[in-house]
Amino acid sequence: MKQMLLPLDGFKSEYRIADYIVCSCNCLAYNIAMMCGSWYNNRIIVSGESGCGKTHLALIICEKFRGIYINWGEISKVSDCFLNAQECGVLVIDNIICHDLESERMLFHIVNTFNERKQNLVLIFGSEQVFLLPDLESRIKSTVTAEIGCIDENFLRIVVMKQLSDKQIIIKNEVFEYLVKNMRRNFTYIKKMIDYIDKYSLELSSEISTSFVKKIFTLLNKPQ
Repeated sequence: MKQMLLPLDGFKSEYRIADYIVCSCNCLAYNIAMMCGSWYNNRIIVSGESGCGKTHLALIICEKFRGIYINWGEISKVSDCFLNAQECGVLVIDNIICHDLESERMLFHIVNTFNERKQNLVLIFGSEQVFLLPDLESRIKSTVTAEIGCIDENFLRIVVMKQLSDKQIIIKNEVFEYLVKNMRRNFTYIKKMIDYIDKYSLELSSEISTSFVKKIFTLLNKPQ
């Protein structure tokens, strides 16, 4: 079998409403998100483990409620948020990491201003945060959290089946069972896995066997 190499530019995810599956692990978070306009203090935090679908849910909020999505690392000034969000239904700030007092003050100012304007705000933190500013910590603690739980096996099966169906990939039952048994319960990883099964089975004209899938697992689990 020809050697398989991962592209250097990495993997680009797509986030569409049609691809979002509501199940037991995310239904509460989804229902809270869909109540945009009725949130306490006009804001929510979307939380959960890395790869659980936080950004996907946030972008669905943007699409349904005329929102604007901003990555925390792209905010150069507080005014960027206010200038762009005047007429939007909701502002989503993703991957928030406050590493010093200046960044905490920026977040505190954003939260206060959106609260005063009664504009909707979605916060997604890039990691667990310990805040130095007591007032900011108080604002965060008073914010409703839409938490996405861990993927259970039934949901994992549904997601893998849908990903395979979307790519029109047909595999044998024993290959599917092997795939599910060894798959990480992480949306980003699942999509990446199915994409590379599709890519390399076509490029190498290979049957999608258990042996083939095992090689894809080995490739993706290799430290980058």
